[in-house]
Amino acid sequence: MEHAELSFRDGMVMIGTVADSEFGRLLTTASEAGKPTQSIYVIVEDVDRHAARAAAAGAVILMPPTRQDYGATDYTCRDPEGNVWSFGDYDPWATG
Repeated sequence: MEHAELSFRDGMVMIGTVADSEFGRLLTTASEAGKPTQSIYVIVEDVDRHAARAAAAGAVILMPPTRQDYGATDYTCRDPEGNVWSFGDYDPWATG
């Protein structure tokens, strides 16, 4: 699966395959880990503020807030339990 979007009411979860990229190299495959792994992207309104709050709560910022070439801003962190999360303002439902 290259990319999938799962929606429920006004929420969405996007799922994608691990790519050979800076972000992809942060992830561990299920076979390497010996257990399931994941990559979650959550839409937030204020990426910089969210990243600051995450860091203050103990998350390790792996990729700082960055403006992407497609116009969105996002960041990636590892939570205190070791899970990797991405947060950004890319919203495929947004217009304009």
